[in-house]
Amino acid sequence: MDRFKKFLKGKKIDKHFKKTGEGVRLGGPGSDPSRQPSVHPGSSQGGHSEIDRVAAADIAAQAAYKRTLAKEEPKTTYGQKKIQMLARREIEEERRKQQGGLESDMEKLGIQQPHQPDEREFIHSDVIKGVYYTCDLIGEDQAMEKKELQNVLEEFLREQIKSDPSETLIPAVMMLYTLNKKEQRQIAVETICKYLQNIAEFPDEPKYRRIRLSNKAFQERVLNVKGGYEILTAAGFTEQRDGDEAFLVIPEDKKPGVQLENREKPVNNIGV
Repeated sequence: MDRFKKFLKGKKIDKHFKKTGEGVRLGGPGSDPSRQPSVHPGSSQGGHSEIDRVAAADIAAQAAYKRTLAKEEPKTTYGQKKIQMLARREIEEERRKQQGGLESDMEKLGIQQPHQPDEREFIHSDVIKGVYYTCDLIGEDQAMEKKELQNVLEEFLREQIKSDPSETLIPAVMMLYTLNKKEQRQIAVETICKYLQNIAEFPDEPKYRRIRLSNKAFQERVLNVKGGYEILTAAGFTEQRDGDEAFLVIPEDKKPGVQLENREKPVNNIGV
């Protein structure tokens, strides 16, 4: 170990000499008397001794500085790090269990957790007063809020149906796909397809050619969906009354206006 320290010390001294450049003999030609080192009693007369003293002092200072850092920042051993990691893991696991138990209790009591809105601040948000939409059918120069635009669009499409009853299907489909939410629209489309499928495959069954308007399933799935009633009338259904009851009926001599694939069995799960 001592030999290794001496080797490093020699390397530091050599590096120091290389930085100072080529040496000059003291008192020789070209030497500067003002730069000659002063000699104090008890000190060595040679230049190498002074340089050795500076290098040794530098090494000692660095060692003292390292010892100071070691005292200020005690090193954490591997065992201590492992204990800290396990403690953090146990605390996190306990927190998750408590959170899961709280959510389970709230779910049993029927309490919904409050939804935290995603708040974002946009540039010029204090200037923006609303979001406006346009539609090609009513003119791109007409910009209005979404709810207002839907009302105007519905009025426009219903006016188209009244003005030309023979072309009811296209405005009705546009109403269905633009004025309803996705889930309502999907349910209405599936239900209407089931009605027409049964009629096309079993034309001799009278029960498939009549839909009671007061039927709860029909009202929820089709009648309360904008455009659903109009699509059925475009397919050939007409409204008729039988006593106090109102029905949508396709006459026996008339086929529905929608051709579907053949099926082996009728669909009876639409509640009519």
